[in-house]
Amino acid sequence: MNTFRWGGAIAALGGGLLILSELVEVAGGGFSRPSFAVTIAAFFVLAVGIWGLHGRQAKEGGRLSLAGAALFSVGAVLEGVADLIGFGATTEAELHARTGLLVPIGFSVLILGAILFGIAALRAGIYPRLAAVVTITAPILLPLIFSLGLPFIGTSLANTALGAAFVVMGLQPRSGKTSAARRGVR
Repeated sequence: MNTFRWGGAIAALGGGLLILSELVEVAGGGFSRPSFAVTIAAFFVLAVGIWGLHGRQAKEGGRLSLAGAALFSVGAVLEGVADLIGFGATTEAELHARTGLLVPIGFSVLILGAILFGIAALRAGIYPRLAAVVTITAPILLPLIFSLGLPFIGTSLANTALGAAFVVMGLQPRSGKTSAARRGVR
């Protein structure tokens, strides 16, 4: 198995863990030690897996893909560290009290990275178009959901969609551009 396949598999695993963390959080009615544990694992795995996805589209995605992967990876590590510090918090307020600016900074860097990476993926045409679009739109929805004070189920849905996009991209075989991109469909 080559590096790109391993990287894709790691990204798919990270996406699956992100989905699982949201399911655990929703089932538990909010933050819990199990949801923190799975979320921490998801962030650290995704911080590595994004590089496998970038490697697959590096030529076609160029510097935009590189910048997106780098920012996403740094943001995921910051979020993972914040969740380690906040481990066991039972409310969003308690988490932010324990972590200070680490959560908003990590969150912002991760969102910017996901958006840039998604745009590069859309342009490169290596991954399914819908996965690239979700990688762009799900992170945009997260701050909107927070600012509107919507219940945590909204953030769970956005994170689940983002996790699913990583699973799809991670499992995408390395065979060049998608069939739509090969046909020149935009």
